Amino acid sequence: MQIGNRFIGRDREVAQLELMLGHGDDGLRFTHLTGPSGLGKTTLANVVIDRARSAGFRIALAPGRAGSLSTPFVPWIEALPGMAEVLAQPVVSSQSIDMEQLGTRLVAHLADVSVDEPLLLVFDDVQALDESSLALLPYATGISERANISFLFIEQSDAVGVPSSYRAFIDGLLARRVVQQLELGPMSDSSIRELVQAVLELDDAEAVPAEIVDRAEGNPWFAQELAHAWQRGEDDVPVNVAAAATARLNVLDDTGQDIVNAIAVCPEGAYIGWLEKLADQKPRQFVRTMESITHTGLVVEDGDFITISHPIYRQALVEELSSAMRRALHQELADIIEATSLSEIVKARALGYHLAECGRSHDAIDSYLHAAQVNEVSGQLHEALADLLNALTCEEKVEKRIQLLKRVAFAATQLSDERAVDYWSDLGRLASAVGDNDLYAYSLFQQFWSSYEGTAVDRLDRAVALGADTYGWSARAAAYLATIRGDFAGAVEHDLRALELARLNNDAQLEVISLEKLGNNFGYLGRLDESIDFQRQAVNRAINERFHTWAVMSWVALSDSLTENLDVTAALAECRSALKYTQDLRLDRIKPLIEGWSALAMTHAGQLDEAMNVAQGAVGKDAIFARDRDSALVALIRAYVAVEAGDPSIAESAVNEAEAMIAAQGIASWTNEIAFSRLRLDVQHGRIDHVTSAVSSLIT
Repeated sequence: MQIGNRFIGRDREVAQLELMLGHGDDGLRFTHLTGPSGLGKTTLANVVIDRARSAGFRIALAPGRAGSLSTPFVPWIEALPGMAEVLAQPVVSSQSIDMEQLGTRLVAHLADVSVDEPLLLVFDDVQALDESSLALLPYATGISERANISFLFIEQSDAVGVPSSYRAFIDGLLARRVVQQLELGPMSDSSIRELVQAVLELDDAEAVPAEIVDRAEGNPWFAQELAHAWQRGEDDVPVNVAAAATARLNVLDDTGQDIVNAIAVCPEGAYIGWLEKLADQKPRQFVRTMESITHTGLVVEDGDFITISHPIYRQALVEELSSAMRRALHQELADIIEATSLSEIVKARALGYHLAECGRSHDAIDSYLHAAQVNEVSGQLHEALADLLNALTCEEKVEKRIQLLKRVAFAATQLSDERAVDYWSDLGRLASAVGDNDLYAYSLFQQFWSSYEGTAVDRLDRAVALGADTYGWSARAAAYLATIRGDFAGAVEHDLRALELARLNNDAQLEVISLEKLGNNFGYLGRLDESIDFQRQAVNRAINERFHTWAVMSWVALSDSLTENLDVTAALAECRSALKYTQDLRLDRIKPLIEGWSALAMTHAGQLDEAMNVAQGAVGKDAIFARDRDSALVALIRAYVAVEAGDPSIAESAVNEAEAMIAAQGIASWTNEIAFSRLRLDVQHGRIDHVTSAVSSLIT
């Protein structure tokens, strides 16, 4: 702990963190400091930050978010002031904020600020990040090594209401074993004694009262509280945190105690206007009441929001309240919030929380859904998903849970949230329980669609076995299975039915997928004019719905069909149009994929040197982003172009890189493409034994 200029009791942990962070180019990139409240995580981190700064790091710190009520992107702006300008640039379309566009801007900004010196990006209370800020984290972490950025995540492990999206992000880093983790435990008795000695300014550590050391139980924050109590000459030193909080609370009158308890039941802070109405006092009298509350040290101000000064105090105060008193406070706060003028989203979320806590679940759901609607209109789709999940938590009726789960799962799919497959699975279980085969078929296909390609084909079999549905998703499942079997005529028949139902039900997602797949399957049948027509329709529909990735995938499929139709000029023109689309919308993340496909069209046109340059440039641009399925496809295209260009050394390394990336992403269906690339390489090199073995393997 920090006492004046002295740091006491955590030397070993500081040394561990310094080793984890490294120094500049040898940084280990991800460090996770975790532990419960009061153990000195923030103080410890500040010491490490000071030493990192002395070692040449540039520091970007996002402090804890207490009282901010999930203001989107604020932590990034606090850490990197330049992000305010980046985020202020127009990113809102007719319906949504384009997180991919924001992500690529963040990547570019981080690359700029880490050119001259290594950057240490610190998130204190990382578990409390808003959903929008969490959504940007993968973009930043994806370029950490290439941009010389290290991360320090400081987590309060006993926090409540932690977003599942945060947990999924951290668990993903831990699963990849790229995080150095330090779990902070209690301080030793000798360190606590040294800390109290410094607070009490004693010459001899043996003079430290034993009862302070015993009652602190290794918690440095409470040890200081006990030492200050002893210093004030109190006869009875608090036996625990609850007693310390109660002692401070008891110096207030009834109104002051009610206000403190009301603040305690607001996990993200209470708006000053709520407290004023709760107190029902004249303005001058209310000011004096708040001054007396602040004087106790129980609360801190954060703009217009008041929070309990420490999570341990808040927990103790809430636990001391009876169930009836907590419920009454939540009810009173809900009534006050409803009558208070405040930001629409902040008001709806706060109202939803307090209504749920006082047992008015139906009203809470309405409030959360209102917050979700406002966030959707303003383009904050990650925040809207969080609101929908809050509503889902409150809903108990099966029929309404089904409708909410559909919205939650679709929102998660739109955001490429890895939890989407779990939500679709939950929907499938409910659909099966109520015997709704149409809904079950829909959920089964979406489970497949939300998982990596080729990992859940059995779900398609189950969807098809249910028979024709009125949504069209069982037809899409049947079409996919027919394509796998090579029955392209059957796939076309199924997708035509899916397309008809998609248009009947105004299901834009199914319509775009069916159009694109119809284009592909007509191409496999050699009916290229029809293939080109359906792919053009897919491009236009996807653009209208702002399905950026599908627009691009349909565009590259269109380019491929035009190339097959020997209209290479038109194919290259479509690639240029797609590239302009990504540039106009600043979708830098998708640009490498378009350039890769342009290289493919150039290869078919015989422009091999230019194709090699473009393909290599696409791989280079892609390298600044987190490696994903698009990255694997860009690498695969480069390998194909390199093999066709006949440069053995470049081709060999390109195939190896593509193979490694495809294996890392677990994309089973692309392994044959690698095998074919190797087969072409072996033929070029005249390695007959390898060719024979490869052909046998592919046949098998």
